[in-house]
Amino acid sequence: MTFQVCRLSKIKNMKTYFVIAFLALSCLTYSQVSFQKSYGDSGNEKGYSITELKDSCYAITGVTKSFSSDKDIIVLKVDTAGVVLWTRTIRGDKIDVGRKIMATEDGGMVIVGSTASFGAGRRDIFAVKLDKEGKTEWSKTYGGPENEYAFAVTPTVDGGYIIGGETSSFGVEGSDVLIFKTDARGNVQWSSAIGGKNVEYAFDVLEHSDGYIVGFETNSWGRGSKDVALLKMDKKGAYQWLYTYGGEGEENINGLLTLDDGSIVMTGITASFGHGSLDGFMIKCDKSGEIIFSRSYGEQEAEIFQGVMKTDDGFVFCGYSNSFNDQLLAEDVLLVKVNENGRTKWAKTYGGIFSDVGLAMILSVRGEVLIVGGTSSFSGRGDSDIYLIKNQDNAGMSTCEQGRVQVIDQKAAFISNNYAPNVKDIKLVVATAEFENIEQLLPDLNVCVEGETIIDERDEQLKSSK
Repeated sequence: MTFQVCRLSKIKNMKTYFVIAFLALSCLTYSQVSFQKSYGDSGNEKGYSITELKDSCYAITGVTKSFSSDKDIIVLKVDTAGVVLWTRTIRGDKIDVGRKIMATEDGGMVIVGSTASFGAGRRDIFAVKLDKEGKTEWSKTYGGPENEYAFAVTPTVDGGYIIGGETSSFGVEGSDVLIFKTDARGNVQWSSAIGGKNVEYAFDVLEHSDGYIVGFETNSWGRGSKDVALLKMDKKGAYQWLYTYGGEGEENINGLLTLDDGSIVMTGITASFGHGSLDGFMIKCDKSGEIIFSRSYGEQEAEIFQGVMKTDDGFVFCGYSNSFNDQLLAEDVLLVKVNENGRTKWAKTYGGIFSDVGLAMILSVRGEVLIVGGTSSFSGRGDSDIYLIKNQDNAGMSTCEQGRVQVIDQKAAFISNNYAPNVKDIKLVVATAEFENIEQLLPDLNVCVEGETIIDERDEQLKSSK
């Protein structure tokens, strides 16, 4: 039996929205079709994170300026064809930004980020739990007298959450890594600040064997001006080991992955190794943090890797590049596939004549690659819209690709060093955050659907932009 996806549809030239339901109430079926879509209104929007929900739909979070004078958290749920099911803004009276969204076992989602609207300091971390319809179940802030930011949240096997970010309220000196564990209702069970004499912040934190692995950046330790680093903690937050990885220049971490055998993969940006001014990198380590191999990927300009996922036969990276847009040297979304040893199999770009960036990615349970970020080429009413790309994980051609490109991949001689950080237990100020949760109508644009290129030719875009 075939089921039609239930979706929210907009009648052309009307403001009437209605639900079309044929034997289904959610994403019971899915679309194998590759596509590109943008979502935005009169202000600027950008998507920072995407997750696949229990019903096989997708949820995106990021930031919007379309619905108030300040930046608001935006959350949208889309079906497998990219059609918007609902959109909500989560907001206070100041700047609020959603950085990471993760699906939860009950069909809902949890979002973390930073808020200037509520909390104890100038900026606090927030965590918001939404049900499958986007309604708020609970929301809390975590902080101190200065600034705290969250960039990562992972649901844990006990039903709680592990959250990672940055603190300047409780650091040793400057800003430090902040890691804290909560129960299912967001109540803090333990919290730690980890750092040195300069600046550190956590990009991601994942469950790993008998504890947690933290991917972060450091100015306190390492070889260059900034190195990437891994920190292993036990289930109670106690430090076990720390390694830095870098060269003479600066490195940034933008992706972290743990594998079934306990090994760890990092990706991000390197100015120490590679072919261009900035290159993407991959470091694979064993479960103890020792490097197995490391490689860089780039061309003559900058390649920025923003995420990594494991596939059946290797890894895929998303990000953006300005090496291949010969019109304005603007960024294009970049997707790179490598084998198990990090050697490039293929690379694809997506975008138009202006800046288009991929900021996060997931690999769906069906093996499809979904990238979220921002687009200026295909924005509707504002300067920048949320950009969503779905592509099959294969080397086959798609009408929704901008083009095939070649990146130069080579060995990168990252140097690893072991350090003992300053770790201290801290007491975060926790409060309820009275965010408004408002349902919104968010226009979308079909940039491309497989087999029917809607917006494609750069020459036409150049003509229309003049």
